[in-house]
Amino acid sequence: MSSEEVLEDNLEILPSGSGLPLVLVVENNVDMRHYIMHNCDHQFAFIEAEDGLQGFEKAIRAIPDLIISDLMMPVMDGYELCSKLRADERTRHIPVIILTAKAGKKHQIMGYDCGADDYVIKPFDHEMLLARIKNLLNERKMLAEKFSLAWARTSSVAHGPTSDEKFIQRLNAILEKKYNDPEFGTNVLSREAGFSHSVLYRKLKSLTNHSPNSYIRNYRLIKAHDLLSNKHADISTVAYLCGFNNLSYFSKCYRQFFNRAPHEDYTLSSGK
Repeated sequence: MSSEEVLEDNLEILPSGSGLPLVLVVENNVDMRHYIMHNCDHQFAFIEAEDGLQGFEKAIRAIPDLIISDLMMPVMDGYELCSKLRADERTRHIPVIILTAKAGKKHQIMGYDCGADDYVIKPFDHEMLLARIKNLLNERKMLAEKFSLAWARTSSVAHGPTSDEKFIQRLNAILEKKYNDPEFGTNVLSREAGFSHSVLYRKLKSLTNHSPNSYIRNYRLIKAHDLLSNKHADISTVAYLCGFNNLSYFSKCYRQFFNRAPHEDYTLSSGK
């Protein structure tokens, strides 16, 4: 696990770094919790909670990649948990699978109405649950690929933004004001976005597959590319205008990101 990921309140609840997707299992029946985790072992990292309230608190602190929640639980049931997750900007992007013995259409509709992504009837085959987990995680991965570069270039969409798109737009609005400041970094981005370091890291990583540091750097590089392509200024000036105070580091990052050197884009834009 990277030093960026091990931050603040995540220290005591995140499992040791494995690079595996993090799944929160919220289930008051300990045997069922262990059944789920045992049969998905080595494919995911797990944290667990005994009821919806504890599950919500752990979700806020860990920002898992997916949540599996029982429906009927003490203190806070699965419906309320799902509703609270969807109402909170820190967690509304997290896929949720509801587990329940209630097979009626009414209960399934209630589950989807409160924001659940899938609804699994007990008893269930663990391979079926595993397939649904993987399907939801793959959907999130495809969405992350969509956001990865496209959303670094724009802050608006014509069709009406989703909550995830609004989150990216808000980050981009902060970056647009700050990207030329070499002192601007994850501390300022976290503070202005209203998130802790760990929450911002997990949420942004889930949505774009980039850490906050990487996202800021790529945003600056895209700005630099636009300035060079429009022959706004020479390479060293463009690097400075985009928040890079080290020209060799800027050139290295530019080449890694665009697979060509800055002078190639500047030469092309100059017509030389």
